[in-house]
Order: sequence, then C-alpha cells, then structure tokens
Amino acid sequence: GEAIGDLYAPRLISVNDNGSVQVSTQNFDEWEKVGNALPTTDLGFFNQFGYGDWNLSFMLRGSFGHSLLNVTRMFYEPQALAASVYNTVVTDKYAGARDFTFSDNYIEKAGFLRLNHVTIGRTFNLKRGHSLILELIGQNLFTITSYSGNDPEARYTTAGSINSFRQAFSAGVDERSEYFTTRTYTLALRFKL
Repeated sequence: GEAIGDLYAPRLISVNDNGSVQVSTQNFDEWEKVGNALPTTDLGFFNQFGYGDWNLSFMLRGSFGHSLLNVTRMFYEPQALAASVYNTVVTDKYAGARDFTFSDNYIEKAGFLRLNHVTIGRTFNLKRGHSLILELIGQNLFTITSYSGNDPEARYTTAGSINSFRQAFSAGVDERSEYFTTRTYTLALRFKL
C-alpha cells in the first residue's frame, strides 16, 4: 500500500543537442514517486473591517504540499516538427526536448496563495432609516505560485478518454481542457429599506 494520490514518473536523465530525451526507464513498474497530488495543508483567512461609513472584507485562501502533472506544458512545450502547427509555449522549466516524452520534468509543485475575494463598500444613510450601499467587489485578484500551468488548484478527477466520462479518482492531472481562473470585478448598489 502506497499513499493515496502519489504521482509516479520516470526521471528525466538528459536531453541531447538534438532534443532527444533520455529518461530513467520506460518500464512503468520502475517509475519513481515524484510527488503527491493531495495538499498537505489548506488554509483560509477571512476578515472584515469597518470605519465610519466604510467597510472592507477579504478572503485569502491557500493550498500547499501538492504537485500537478502539467499536461498543457507537456503537450505544447516540446519543439517537435509535428508541433509546428501548434503555438508552442516555452517556460523557464523547458529542458530542450523536441519530443513528447513523459517524465518528472512535467510534474510541478503547485502550492499557492490566492486573494479570493475583496469587497470595499460605503454606506450612505438616507431619510427615515433607509440606506444606500455602494460596493466594489473583486474575485481572484491575484495568485502567488511557482506553478507554470493555468491553475494550481488541486485536481481530484480528470476527463476520461472513453466517451468523455469523468474518471472517479485520478488526482494530480492538470488537463489541457482546464481554463484559466477568471478575475471578476463587480460594482454593486444595494438599498436597505
């Protein structure tokens, strides 16, 4: 019995001048543990302040200790001739590979700290106890991470290759089909009667 969520891969040994990749083994049974897809620590911090007619609230959230297989990088980074029809993406983790060889090079630490939510508001007191509240709300304003993929959130399932069914538990795979986390700004106006 191994730990749930362990990620295994062959180790990247070298990339020669022609871009050919050499890994420790192609035998699945000899792959080494290179990470775990489950976070060891999750945290959240919410606070709100008020001063006179003004208020501020925010939520920071983080997840640490997990790794992800960056499939987007694995697909778009190699500079193979066949890949010339795609927009290649070269990160600072690029090893010079020209072919699509799976290795631990594509499994990255994915810990992050994200500012999930900020609200700044002002209350305007009106007649007869009524009030008008004007708020500026921001969501996903920034994420601090060393992960080079779209989103460092831990993954617990992934789309399967058979009829697009979701696989029950296939943690740690950041598929190419994942979209960027959107940054949202909202201006809200509320009346209190």
